[in-house]
Amino acid sequence: MSLTLIYEPLDEIRREIRLLRILPSIDRAATVDVELLTTSLDLDSTLPYSALSYVWGDARTKEAIRIDGTWFEIGESLANAFKHVRQETRDVILWADAICINQEDIPERNHQVSMMGSLYRQATKVIAWLGTTGDDSDLALEFIIHWARFSEDPDVAAIAKKTPMMNFCDWAQGSPGCLSTRKLWRLLSS
Repeated sequence: MSLTLIYEPLDEIRREIRLLRILPSIDRAATVDVELLTTSLDLDSTLPYSALSYVWGDARTKEAIRIDGTWFEIGESLANAFKHVRQETRDVILWADAICINQEDIPERNHQVSMMGSLYRQATKVIAWLGTTGDDSDLALEFIIHWARFSEDPDVAAIAKKTPMMNFCDWAQGSPGCLSTRKLWRLLSS
């Protein structure tokens, strides 16, 4: 499958980019439907958008989505990211390089890459997609959120500054590699 026929040329002078409108769905597992939009980074009227930075994953594992009604295969990791940012009742405007840049048009790709700094700076939000949960990553993220909330408490912050992480690991499990164990994440998140 190729997107070459879907893409309209971008105007380099106007610093045009493509954005994706991810259509809503109440079913997280449903096929992702998106529309391609063209806008300029130089316009005040640029749609507010989120820029997606994601783990590409295994290039052999693909999932089909619909772009402007045409079926297209993308990496499973990107499809999962779309499913997680998709809302139930409203569109999500997103920039993702694999689709927003015509990967088969080398001059376009080079020009778009040269604008990526501006593209990320002008995004209203940058989303970092690391993939679906695995190897207790869900517990690690819960801990980070939990710790961030507690670190706002001056008493907790003072204790944390006095307690090197290695000493904490020794106390928690008796092993310098303790940060990789489910037992520790559960202890810290409780």
